[in-house]
Amino acid sequence: MLKQDPAFTGRDDVYFYLGESLIKLGRQAEALPYFEKLIDEFQESVHLEIARKRVEGLKTQLQANKS
Repeated sequence: MLKQDPAFTGRDDVYFYLGESLIKLGRQAEALPYFEKLIDEFQESVHLEIARKRVEGLKTQLQANKS
């Protein structure tokens, strides 16, 4: 959907739910860029606060896994 219709107005929803799905699959490193895109591109998104929390948590978790 993101490639076929770049003007799709629900991209923030797509980014959010892709990120959430990847987390549930245990693929945190792959989820992080979707939340970051949401934050960067959609300052008025209903998902913005949750996305910020996810980014913070994911970065902390990924950093801890590297140690």
